[in-house]
Amino acid sequence: MAYGFGPHLCVGMHMARAELKVAVEEVLTAMEDIAVEDPAAVVEEIGTTWALTHLPLTFTPRRPGGR
Repeated sequence: MAYGFGPHLCVGMHMARAELKVAVEEVLTAMEDIAVEDPAAVVEEIGTTWALTHLPLTFTPRRPGGR
């Protein structure tokens, strides 16, 4: 995620990064078998910020309400 730089730095970026970290950790905990389907198919884009434009993942969906 991009939060700007220099005089255009987002004042809420530290909170947003902390929230994003917690969200990703929760998703990875819930999806025990998540994996990159084909590492060769991952597409990176490097411009002002680094980004993934294609990330093929596989995982087993859980039933709603199940843990």
